Amino acid sequence: MTQSLSIAALILAAGESLRMGHLNKLLLKQGDKTLVHQAIQPYLPLCTSVTVVLGCDAQRVGDAIKMLPVETIITPQYKKGHHQSARFGLQALRSNPQDAVLIGLADQYALTHEDIAEMASLYKQDNKIIIPRIANKRGNPVLLPKRFIEPILASREPIRTFLDRHPEEISWLESTSTAFLQDIDTPEEAKSAGYSAE
Repeated sequence: MTQSLSIAALILAAGESLRMGHLNKLLLKQGDKTLVHQAIQPYLPLCTSVTVVLGCDAQRVGDAIKMLPVETIITPQYKKGHHQSARFGLQALRSNPQDAVLIGLADQYALTHEDIAEMASLYKQDNKIIIPRIANKRGNPVLLPKRFIEPILASREPIRTFLDRHPEEISWLESTSTAFLQDIDTPEEAKSAGYSAE
């Protein structure tokens, strides 16, 4: 691999926050920043483009990140979950000139630029799918070389299923950063992480 690397980030922000009651978790705030805004920021220094897949509450979530240098796309089938949102995003990035796609979740509040850079560094070394692993627990985001986009779309199966069928194509980033595992699904997790409705 050359040292030059271009990465397109694909952030999944279309979900319904079903375990949050009446709240959209992506619009919860810590200080004056929404969760979705904070979750996207670590990708900006390294990634040459950032595309955010919106769905549920698309207008409000889009408004929360309109000041960021990102592109938004809206999936009408967001009720089908992350699997469909990821496929929708990969379809949109088929003609993207970047070397790889970094698929991330919009509720991973603890990720840092250094975490993303660690994944990119391993990709430069191995030129494989990069998945973080912390104490044998699988984390996110996932870094896909562009050559896998078409096979994944052709397979019509969840991305994780595709990856599990091709273990030889994966390099595991063995990390101590628990940020790769941390996200928000419940009001209790939101409170613990310091997020609230206002």
